[in-house]
Amino acid sequence: EVIEGGGGSALMLTKRGELLLKERRPLAAIQDCSAALQLNPDLGKAYRVRGIAHRKLGKYKVAKSDLAQAQNLDFDEGVSFIEKFVSEKVRLEERRRKRQKTQ
Repeated sequence: EVIEGGGGSALMLTKRGELLLKERRPLAAIQDCSAALQLNPDLGKAYRVRGIAHRKLGKYKVAKSDLAQAQNLDFDEGVSFIEKFVSEKVRLEERRRKRQKTQ
C-alpha cells in the first residue's frame, strides 16, 4: 500500500523484490526492481536482484547484463559465481544458435 501510494523508496522496492524472489515470485521481483531502478538507476542491489530473477526464469542474456551492471556499481564476491554461471549459459546458447544457422 505504501509503495502504491507513492511513498516507496527505491531501496524499499528493492527489498520487497528480494523478498518476492525468496517466495519464488521472480516476475514480481523483476517488476519491483525495475520500478526501483526508475527511481534510482545507480542502485546495484536492484540490478543484482533483478538479474537473479531473470536467471531463475532462464533469461540468461538479460540476467548477464543486469548482473554485470550490479557488479560494476557494487561488487559482491558472492554474486560473481552466479555471474560466471550465467555467462557460461549465454555462451552455450550463442554456440547452439550458431550451429543451428549453419545447418
